[in-house]
Amino acid sequence: MNRYKSILLSAATLLFALQAMAQATLPASWTFTSMTPPQGWWKNLAVVVGAETYTSSANYFTGPNSCRLDGTGENVGVRFAAKPGKVSWYIRSTGTGTFQGAFDVQESVDSVNWTTRFSYTSGTNISSVRRDSFTASANSRYVRWIFSTKASGFNIALDDVAVEEAGAGDAAELQVLYRNQVLLNNQELFMGDTARFQLIVRNRGKVNKLDIQQLRVTGIDSTSFSAFGPQSVNAQDTGHLYVDFNPKGGNGTYRATLQLFTNDSAVRPFLIRFQGVKGNLASEPTGRAGNLSFTQVLPYRLRMSFTAGNSNADRFLVLIRENAAVNNKPVDGQTYERGMWIGNSRVAFVGAPGTVNFDRIIANRTYHVAIFGLKGGAGFENYNDTAAIASQLTPGKNTGTYYNGINVTSSTLLRDLYNRTRPHFQVFYSNYTSTFGEPFYSFDTTNERKVLRCQYSGFTQVFNPPLAWTPVTRMSREHIYPYSWMGITNQDSANYSDLHVLVPVHQDSVNAVRSNFPMNVLKTIVVQFRDGKFGLDSTGNAAYEPRDDIKGFVARAMFYMCVAYNRPGAVFSIPSPLDQAINRQSQILLKRWNEQFPPSDFEIARHEFAASIQNNRNPFIDNPDWACHIDFTAMSHIASPKTPCGGGPAFPTAVTAPAWRDIKVGPVPADDVLNIDAAAFQSAQIRVSLYDFNGRLVYSGKHENGSFTLHTARFAAGNYLLALEGDAEHHFRQVVVK
Repeated sequence: MNRYKSILLSAATLLFALQAMAQATLPASWTFTSMTPPQGWWKNLAVVVGAETYTSSANYFTGPNSCRLDGTGENVGVRFAAKPGKVSWYIRSTGTGTFQGAFDVQESVDSVNWTTRFSYTSGTNISSVRRDSFTASANSRYVRWIFSTKASGFNIALDDVAVEEAGAGDAAELQVLYRNQVLLNNQELFMGDTARFQLIVRNRGKVNKLDIQQLRVTGIDSTSFSAFGPQSVNAQDTGHLYVDFNPKGGNGTYRATLQLFTNDSAVRPFLIRFQGVKGNLASEPTGRAGNLSFTQVLPYRLRMSFTAGNSNADRFLVLIRENAAVNNKPVDGQTYERGMWIGNSRVAFVGAPGTVNFDRIIANRTYHVAIFGLKGGAGFENYNDTAAIASQLTPGKNTGTYYNGINVTSSTLLRDLYNRTRPHFQVFYSNYTSTFGEPFYSFDTTNERKVLRCQYSGFTQVFNPPLAWTPVTRMSREHIYPYSWMGITNQDSANYSDLHVLVPVHQDSVNAVRSNFPMNVLKTIVVQFRDGKFGLDSTGNAAYEPRDDIKGFVARAMFYMCVAYNRPGAVFSIPSPLDQAINRQSQILLKRWNEQFPPSDFEIARHEFAASIQNNRNPFIDNPDWACHIDFTAMSHIASPKTPCGGGPAFPTAVTAPAWRDIKVGPVPADDVLNIDAAAFQSAQIRVSLYDFNGRLVYSGKHENGSFTLHTARFAAGNYLLALEGDAEHHFRQVVVK
């Protein structure tokens, strides 16, 4: 017996056991403020791809969201160990008139056999949010809310689902705990090579004593296990139960079941399955997983189902690799988790047969999957080297008939594109996180964390779900076409929250620096963070340059904003007529990027996901050459454009380059005041602007040439961009206010 491993196993066994439980502690609830399920909860909402929430106050009890169920079979649910009490929820049908279809609330002892406890059938009036409830059966350990039959025109908004714990009565009531976690009846615990295993027996009853009448060990390896504990446990008290492991045969896996007979008739007997190991590894599994099937194939999502097949494995490890067959294998004795890498293959799943949802999926790629059976855990894993394999090509653009009737040579092109793109479903800015940020941009890494990438710089933010923006993380939502350029300045308007133009970026080092400056290729770099740069272009004007991978998308997003929102009284153009002192965006430069950097498979996947939610498309991702037919400054049609159209100078007419002037600024960081020495400026007056990390102008004023003081005590702590502009001269720098 490896005693060193036994010492380490006390913590490792706990992790393995808790991973197997994945259960909620009662009372348990989910308000859907975030769509990341709390511990023990699950969601299956992808029967119909699109938004997972409703944001209208008519559809929720606790804002800002409710859960949207819009397909037959979609459901949310919870698994728990304790005896349940009241189950409650808020619900509304989004259709017109009385509800049509069938929506059920069900409970289960084993998650296989479900009993319907509450039903909404055709004719039920749930046209406004209402609360319903029932008292769960004492033996139930699962509850789910499921759309059993979806009728056209009727969806369900579900909010504030909750399961309470049943109150203790006078009678004896058994609970078994491992490391303060309540065990399910028939739960399996992995002992490794631990010689003695300790559990807690609790009597929740208020009056009667819990009698432990018999401890019986059964199973093929029952002679290798023994158990002993107290004969009784007083009301509201606990006792210790011990299981000894003394393997009688050779190396490998040993299994047995402990039957705990008590005077609690609700769980008689209470079953605990044990798995022990003699030697360094569990027994090697035989056979392979079967019935591999890709049940959802989209440009941005893959879902697979599989069964145990002829394998006798306890669990399965699923590897995925892009555009090449999986040629890596798991190593015996190594514990893997979702988000880890084995060579050039990524661990997508570890668990029982069922459904696997793959993240980091993009368009036009062939994904290869290999499924390995395994036994054991916590460093005793033994993997079957023979994997079940499958592969799947993801689709690309799916334009369908969206552009039928649009002629790029027609003089009505701009009007036709506006009429086609502008009517769409609006996702409010506050719901970007759950609707787009989490499901598309974030992906798994180790320790149940996720990763979010800054689209301009390439910086990666690791975070613990759910996704949050500043100050919890260093990330924010960036408008590629800045808000200050927009012809509509209402933050509740569709242009402010349009998914086609919002991307996650690093706040202080990207959003603050880019502010609302134009995009361009830089000649002189003033500030650089990863692959994102701020400085001066070839004409001497201030600009921001993102990483190459995003340049084409940046151009096409700006083109989209112009055709989707420009109209009389609300100008969206390039450059924008607004904020001219800072915005000198070149449409020629953007057209050049559009040609140099065609839509990538990642951009296509992003586009298809956004289109599935908003119900509109970006014409310039589907047809990049259409940009040549539009003058985005005059917002007019070009009947016979020169192609390619991204050549020539960035601006048709020469732009005089402002001179760069050096200044002195202090203290850094600033507290109450920021002292500025601008003696190098030759202008009599200097325009001074300060932009916060959201790109908002927080200060604007004019100062006499020379030295002056900017009072900063009124500004929140953080990074700011300081802009000084005179007559044909300027200076920009990042400053910090503490």
